[in-house]
Amino acid sequence: MQMIITGRHCEIEPQLREAVKERFEHLVRYEPRASRAEVTVTAVKRGFEAEGLVSIDRAERVHARAEAGDMRSAVDRVLEKLGVQLRRLHERHHEHRAPPMDELFGSEAEVGLDEETA
Repeated sequence: MQMIITGRHCEIEPQLREAVKERFEHLVRYEPRASRAEVTVTAVKRGFEAEGLVSIDRAERVHARAEAGDMRSAVDRVLEKLGVQLRRLHERHHEHRAPPMDELFGSEAEVGLDEETA
């Protein structure tokens, strides 16, 4: 997965870059089709604003924005929001699968269908 970490009007520390890469590697388990992740941190008057975007192949993008007093907190908040959205997308994808027929109707012996009645 391609990761882009950008700082506007500020410098991103190498430790923060590594922490962001590690967090994104953990988030990929929810959506293995994720092909690109972008985090942009902007210095504003009241602190820092972080914006995250995850592009998923053959699906929509996941976007989040957060503000905080320091850079690390803003990045942590935006990564947490992206994680929640990716988990929801993952759960929604799996909920659409139909349960096995045995769970719905039981086996033939339980229902009372024999070769004679069929």
